[in-house]
This record gives sequence, structure tokens and C-alpha cells, in this order.
Amino acid sequence: MISVLCVDDEIDSLDIEKAFLEKFGEIKADTVTTAKDALNILEITHYDAIISDYQMPIMDGIEFLKEVRQKFGDIPFILFTGKGREEIAILALNSGADFYLQKGGDLISLYAELTKKVEKAVSEHQSINALKNSQRRLADIIDFLPDATFAIDIQGKVILWNRAMEELTGVSADMMIGKGDYEYSLPLYGCNRPVLINYLFNPSDEILSFYENIINKGNMLAAEISISNTDGTARTLWAKAGMLYDQKGEIVGAIESIRDISEKKEFEDKLKKSEERYRTLAESSHDLIYIIDRNDNIIYINTFAAQALKNPKTDVVGRPRSEYFPESANKTQWINIKKVFETGAPVRIESKVTFKDHDSWQDTQLIPLKDKNGDVVEVMGVTRDLTQHYEAEEKLKMAHEDLKRLLSKRGEEIQRLYKELIQESQKGP
Repeated sequence: MISVLCVDDEIDSLDIEKAFLEKFGEIKADTVTTAKDALNILEITHYDAIISDYQMPIMDGIEFLKEVRQKFGDIPFILFTGKGREEIAILALNSGADFYLQKGGDLISLYAELTKKVEKAVSEHQSINALKNSQRRLADIIDFLPDATFAIDIQGKVILWNRAMEELTGVSADMMIGKGDYEYSLPLYGCNRPVLINYLFNPSDEILSFYENIINKGNMLAAEISISNTDGTARTLWAKAGMLYDQKGEIVGAIESIRDISEKKEFEDKLKKSEERYRTLAESSHDLIYIIDRNDNIIYINTFAAQALKNPKTDVVGRPRSEYFPESANKTQWINIKKVFETGAPVRIESKVTFKDHDSWQDTQLIPLKDKNGDVVEVMGVTRDLTQHYEAEEKLKMAHEDLKRLLSKRGEEIQRLYKELIQESQKGP
């Protein structure tokens, strides 16, 4: 239901206007006879539209329109008058009237047209307000984004500079809004030059030469750039730029977000170096080191383990663990691996594995690898081949048994000789 305030000093005209509006449209009309009375209505902003006559005592329709615009903003306003001079129509529209409609002619046609004008003015006003509110909300959201964000129009002038951008650059939005000629690059890069956002309008290898790790997806571009702080320390920024479109899908500008990833980059570099050190240790180890995922696939294996399996590393990684072990050992291994996944506790196993061409004694530590939530996502196995150790033990045991047999035999021989010596001594000379 559209609420309308009708203003006219002729009561009969008001009554007719109210009757027709409420008959032809979903409209509720209130009436007053002077512009002064209308301006004194505290709830005037609650009306969806105002319809006013032009020629009224004390304050005419144009003066009333100007007062409404000054005090109450852009409420839809239709000047509905019997005075049909062209200069009045021009003055009304220049003063902010949404429509000008001249009285006269067939009443049904006249008020049907008036109803259409009211509905159109209200609809357009609501659409404009909805768009403004949407733009305001979007601007508020962008202003409070944690990433430094700015936008330019198609002329290259800054139209948005959020709080995070102020903090990153030390330059306020008031100082930057409206600036062009690449001035937005000066606080960050020390000179006025095209940056990532400008590549969207003018693709150039020169612009991209300043960046690395570039991701180009049509109307979206992301990349990293290293810069120097005023104190000479290095800083790494991650930038992402994209086009801005209006409701018709036409390009009206571009927007770029910037994030300082210096700490993240430093952490990644340290992590990479750490991983390289551990990988070097793993590769130089004479233990079999491997990592198994929840699907029982091998996702890492060191060189020594690959050699033990008699396959290149590239052939083993990604393959099921079960492909490389006999069935008897495979089942026992998977039971223990699942136990680590389920309990999150390490398991140690010492077992004999029978391959087609040899037996192998193995001492295995199964270690849970957890994510940041503490969930076991992988299991690392460290296996030491004890075959030589067991073989040495077996040889030592056999040698010990041989020695015992030898000593036993020698003992029997000594006892025999001793008895013979006693017997000879007893015979006398």
C-alpha cells in the first residue's frame, strides 16, 4: 500500500483526487489544504509520495517543493496543477519534482495517469534507495575489511580507500579520494607508477615484472610483491585486483586488496628450510622411512626404503602399501597402522617378514602425524632391518653350541686319559 499526502487549497479537488487515487491504485491518500500545514506534519517523511497543486495561498507548489527538498530530502514529489505554462513545468523539474502533470480533460484518464505517475515515482525512489543502502552497506563492509583495499574509476581516480589502507600506508582517505596519476602507488612503492589494478585496464609485461607468483584469471589478478620499508627492512605484500561493474554489467572501475604477508612468508621460508633439513636427514638415513595415509597408500618413502622394496621412489609413492608386502605380513602391518590412526599413540613392532626370496627381521616404530586439530591424518613408519643382527646372533649361538660340544668332547677325552693314567699307576712297577 502506497501512502500519499495530497496538498491543494481547493477542498473539492482534494476529495476527487483522494477518491480516484484510492480507486485506481493500492494507495492510501491523506489531504491538507496548505503547504504550511503539510510542512508541520511531523510524520511527513513516512509518506511514500507528495502530490501538490501549484497555485496556493501563502506558499505555492514550487516553494513547497523547495522546502520539502531542503528539509526532507528526496521524497517523490509530483506537481499537479491547472496552470499549464511551460516555464512552471521547467521550474518544477529543475527544483527537483519527479513529475509535472497538468489538470484538465477527462477525469478518469487524468487520475489514471496521476496514479501511474505516483506508482512509478515511488517504485523508482525505492529502487534508488535500495541501491544506495546496498552501496552504503558495501562501503561499510569494505571499510572494515581486514585487508587494505582501494578502488579507482575508469579514469584512474581513487573512489575508495578503506581504514586498513590508511593503516598500511599512513595516508588518510580524505587525502587520497579523488587522486589520480597513480598517486595511490606512492605511499607503498615510493613512486607514481602503474600497479596490479592498472593491469586490468592496460595489460603490460612491465607492470607484471614487479610481481611474482602471478595468478591471472581473466578479470581477476593476484600476485606477490616485495618492497622495502623506510628502515630498509623487506616486506612482502599479496595483492588481488578485479573489475567493478554497474547494474548493466558495464565496467565502472577496479578494486584492489593488499595484505601484508611478510610474517607468513617468513614462516613459510623457515618451514621450507626445516622440511628440507628433515628430508635430508630422512634421505641420508639407513632406516626405512615412509608415510602412510588413511587409505593405506604410501605418500612418502626415502631412498633407502625404496631400494629395499627394489623399486624407484617415483613408482612407489601413491601406490598401496599392500602391493609390496606378502599377505601374512600385510594384514599384521595394517592392523597396527589402523591402531595408530584410532588411538593417536605410537606403536612398536618387532617381526619377521617372509618375502619370496628372503626373510627379513624388522624393528618398526609407527608414529602418528597430526593436523592442527590433533587428528591423526598420516602415520610415519621408521623401520630398521635387524636381519644382519639376527643372523649374527644365530651364528654366535651356533658357535657357542659348537664350542660346548667341543669342550664336552675334550672333557670326555681328558677323563678317559685320566682313568687310564690311574689304572696304569695302580699296576705298579
